[in-house]
Amino acid sequence: MVADRLLDPLASVLHATSSVFVEFSERPDVGVAVGTCSYLGEKSWAPDAYSEQFFAVDPLFQRQLEFFADDQAGLHLRIDPEARISVLPRTGDLYLGDYYRRFLQPAGIAHVIGVGIPFHSGFGRAMLCLGFHRSSGDAAFGSAEATLLRQLGPVLVSVLTGLAAREALTVAETVVDRIACAHPGDGYLVLDENLNVMQVGGSAAAVFGFGTSAGGRLSDVLRHQLRHDPPRLGSVARRFSLTRKGDLRPIAIEAQALPDHRGPRILVTMRTSWTAAGHDMAERHGLSAREREVARLVCAGGSNIEIADLLGISIRTVENHLRSIFEKVGVHSRTRLAARLLA
Repeated sequence: MVADRLLDPLASVLHATSSVFVEFSERPDVGVAVGTCSYLGEKSWAPDAYSEQFFAVDPLFQRQLEFFADDQAGLHLRIDPEARISVLPRTGDLYLGDYYRRFLQPAGIAHVIGVGIPFHSGFGRAMLCLGFHRSSGDAAFGSAEATLLRQLGPVLVSVLTGLAAREALTVAETVVDRIACAHPGDGYLVLDENLNVMQVGGSAAAVFGFGTSAGGRLSDVLRHQLRHDPPRLGSVARRFSLTRKGDLRPIAIEAQALPDHRGPRILVTMRTSWTAAGHDMAERHGLSAREREVARLVCAGGSNIEIADLLGISIRTVENHLRSIFEKVGVHSRTRLAARLLA
């Protein structure tokens, strides 16, 4: 869709020999990574090579990616995305670099000009980038092309953020519908077609270790199941179970495909067994009966307000219980508590 709507007509106007759309996004498993990538050109291998090996050393988009570090909250991106548009023509210094010799030259790229547009949704921050290329026999991009892209900036922002927002809304609506029907303690993962983790929530963060110092990853069993029998749009959800070390009761897993115009997405929901794992661990740490109940609801993703309502106690009492629980278990956050008790 991006290729048809933007790359093809813009490449023609800019007299580019090839062009690319790349979405850089934050992911809970690997940090900033390449997401969607659309390419128009003769070197069909170039997008995969760029995504897997070279994007991290691409000097053209390094300044585009600085906002991931500079804007931790991402607030102004939601208010004024146009403010972060930038057009960066490539400098001649790159002819001497390893990036040029190993990637640009084999791809037939000698001159590059790019545009980056920041985007923020409930699934995190992204940088939507367009790149246009010319070969060594062509003239370099100059101020005329840069001016043209700046003038087209509002249109590019509208089209690209509109497409990205539509995808985020589609995924979010499905996730919310599924989680709303789930029992307390369920968790979820949203995966792309390569099983990269796009979003994680609920007990899944503790089950797979996201938010811990060691970093999270899918279990080999889950990855094998999804590769061997991936869910399909319009088909029934795939159901199976996982058993963790030291836990005799399995985790119920359900996987289903999500509609997405830019590529398949997989929603994985799960229900952990508090009785088999958390209760024993809570007793081992000396938690009282009330503290075990609070800890169970924390591991189920409950907020202080929700826990207070469910147990008929004040928020201050919930906070006092949490301080005692953290001290006994030896943790300092809800994520670490869930990871410790459900491990």
